[in-house]
Amino acid sequence: MAWFGNSELSSLKLAHEALQQREVRLMQELEAAKRAVVDQQNAASGKDRECETLKGVVRSLSSFSATLAGSQGSLGNMAS
Repeated sequence: MAWFGNSELSSLKLAHEALQQREVRLMQELEAAKRAVVDQQNAASGKDRECETLKGVVRSLSSFSATLAGSQGSLGNMAS
């Protein structure tokens, strides 16, 4: 077993405390990064829902356009 002098032991304790403080800071940074990832995922999910809604609107407009074109054709035939 190694024996340390008081100054060496004090130095090791200070280094240990500094490392513990660093660990706490890094854990806080990690939690902040995790929250940021969740926020980004939520934002992306919202944008995906909005995109699906808009695609549905475009499909509805396309269907309406086709129906309208058919109706105009029928009206043209009836008018002639």
